[in-house]
Amino acid sequence: MEAIRSATSCPQHNRSWVDEVYASSGGYYGTVPGPTYSALLNRDSGWGKKPQPDQSYTTGRMGYDWHMSNDLFNEFNDWISTKGIMDDYVLLVMFLPTGGAPGIPDNVSAFGHRAAKWIVQIRYVWATSKGRDYNQNILTHGQNFQSGLDKFLPCRHFYNYVDQELTCAKTNDQWLSAYFSDISRMKAIKRRVDPDEVFRSRLLSKPSTPNPKDCAVHLDESCAEKRCCQEAGDQCYEKDKYWASCRSECSPGIHSDDPRQYRTPWSCKVLSDAPAPTPAPTPTPVPTPVPTLAPSPAKECAVHLNENCAEKRCCQEAGDQCHEKDKYWASCFSECRPGIHSDDPRQYQTPWSCK
Repeated sequence: MEAIRSATSCPQHNRSWVDEVYASSGGYYGTVPGPTYSALLNRDSGWGKKPQPDQSYTTGRMGYDWHMSNDLFNEFNDWISTKGIMDDYVLLVMFLPTGGAPGIPDNVSAFGHRAAKWIVQIRYVWATSKGRDYNQNILTHGQNFQSGLDKFLPCRHFYNYVDQELTCAKTNDQWLSAYFSDISRMKAIKRRVDPDEVFRSRLLSKPSTPNPKDCAVHLDESCAEKRCCQEAGDQCYEKDKYWASCRSECSPGIHSDDPRQYRTPWSCKVLSDAPAPTPAPTPTPVPTPVPTLAPSPAKECAVHLNENCAEKRCCQEAGDQCHEKDKYWASCFSECRPGIHSDDPRQYQTPWSCK
């Protein structure tokens, strides 16, 4: 009753819509410089005023049910509040309803998962001036946040918020399946329209030689994402999952020339792709599938992922191989990891032999 009495005693206002916008933006509290409405045009004022970041990381997942279990809700709550980022304006989590369209097949468009009811966008923004340790903490938080959601949500995401490091995708095919509805079709379009990888993507199995000016500089820039180096003789060597550097050679272990606070071991795994030699001009061959276990005409081979290749023992798509799951099922894809695959439907999550 006390709460009701307090609510009924709130002051009443009769404002125009523009005056309400001005008031809601903080015009009467000094957050928007007044006294005229033209102050609303100043983008550097208002409740949302914040430092401009120069680093960002975005990831997320899709949900297929309007109902959220208590365990999933608690997982979100833990990573947003209990285990969240304490600094202001760094972590933003948005739930975007899509409504779902279960009556429309996924294969009518490149970007599937049309039955998804909502998308959660998880976005981090921060300043480079915070330092390398801070950068690593943010990226670690994002990876752990994802891993927590993987227990409850399928490995599906929206391509507008593409994340190269989805924790649920252990292979390139799993990563592509998280974003595209018809991978075979997308790869075919990519090979036909952009065979030279002018627009780099993971749809081509063989990466093209990058433009040197788009590559990382010697030592002072992380090449973990670009995976190529501007300077001749350099290669992109991995330190850990957060940092890699362009240098001419690398010795695994601690590097004494690193700043003291960053002296953690280098793996020295080579991330850069060696440039391929320019081939001599040859007539364009007619593409034919390479049979995996036994020759067979292309039209008789199995399609990518969605057909059992146990009997045909060959694949239509170049680069695919027929991998065995068990004595009942085998599937065409580019690579296979023995064991349970988390992207299989739950009722079919039994081990793959990958023979």
